[in-house]
Amino acid sequence: MIYMNKLLLLLLISSIAISQSKDVVIEDAIIVWKKSQRLEWKDFAGEMDADVFGTAKTVYKIEIVPIEVYVDENDNIQNIEQLSVIAHFYKNLSWTASRNVALLAHEQLHFDIAELYARKIRKRFSEMKNIQEFRFSQFQTEYSKLMNACKSFQKKYDKETKHGSIININNQWIKTIKNSLRELEDYS
Repeated sequence: MIYMNKLLLLLLISSIAISQSKDVVIEDAIIVWKKSQRLEWKDFAGEMDADVFGTAKTVYKIEIVPIEVYVDENDNIQNIEQLSVIAHFYKNLSWTASRNVALLAHEQLHFDIAELYARKIRKRFSEMKNIQEFRFSQFQTEYSKLMNACKSFQKKYDKETKHGSIININNQWIKTIKNSLRELEDYS
């Protein structure tokens, strides 16, 4: 019995060490949006996708954290005060075939738009918490609505700027998004 307990303890310690080492690798491949940190070309470490139109691709995800949201039998989120949203950039999925300042500014703005929508989601979640709405299904509905709005907004951005090739329009977008981020500073 003592041998079995020691074996289980050893397996537990080993699995924790392995999972922690995997987390380090994963974290190195992800950038969390920060006002002070701008993307660099070295961050675009993925393989170019020949099936995708364009000279660069920014892959982001707006994630609900903690990732494992606990929900009770009444659909209520447990520990709701810990619930938040983070915009991530995925280095190993993002790529570039060209490197110029205007293109990098365009790709940065895609990530900035992701942060803008992360803030909109945080704001909406805060409003829901304030009215004592804790049902997971309602949070998921609001998250889905705002994620769909983000996708549409990203497409509009690419269409209006012709994927960043119309520099003056891209610069207008940069100013607009910068102002929008400032307006939602309370949710950063």
